[in-house]
Amino acid sequence: MGDTGSLTLGFILSFLTIKYTMNQYVMMNFNYNGAILVAFSVLLVPCLDVIRVVIRRVRKGKSPFLPDKTHIHHKFLAMGFTVRKAMITILFISFLFSLSNILLVSYVNNTLLFIVDVAAWTGMHMYMDKVIEKKVSAAVNADRKKRSSKKHLNANGVTGTRVPNDVPASVYAEYRKFFPNMSDKEIRTHYNGTLKD
Repeated sequence: MGDTGSLTLGFILSFLTIKYTMNQYVMMNFNYNGAILVAFSVLLVPCLDVIRVVIRRVRKGKSPFLPDKTHIHHKFLAMGFTVRKAMITILFISFLFSLSNILLVSYVNNTLLFIVDVAAWTGMHMYMDKVIEKKVSAAVNADRKKRSSKKHLNANGVTGTRVPNDVPASVYAEYRKFFPNMSDKEIRTHYNGTLKD
């Protein structure tokens, strides 16, 4: 799609969302006080994802404008999803948020409903982080069997024989794939901690 396509699509979606929230039609059994939440439901997944990623980058002391691999689609790919399955899953999550908000906006306070949306989003990401962590731990355990006889890359990327504090190449690659922002020291510490478990 590129920058032009994504910016144009974002502009159109934003315009339609604002236009929808300005409607004052009188409809039976529909609460237009919740029009903002209903309109925002379509954009909930990308907006909450951007907010989460920016907060995470700032907490780690990095620029919020630098790219990394912590967006929701990167997490799905790290969990083993194909690109197509990741896209369909994200669309399905967006559909569920929209449908639940449309159905509940007349019965639940808008603020409470939004808090529930954010809590569900946070819980989903915590679950995804646990799944990714298990995949990395499985790679560590699989490598534990091979580590004594094979050559590996140490944390500096140099081929050599096994040193107790170094990380094997396959495990190091897995860490880099799933946790690109982790420093070599953090990878070494986590790997050695996993070996002790």
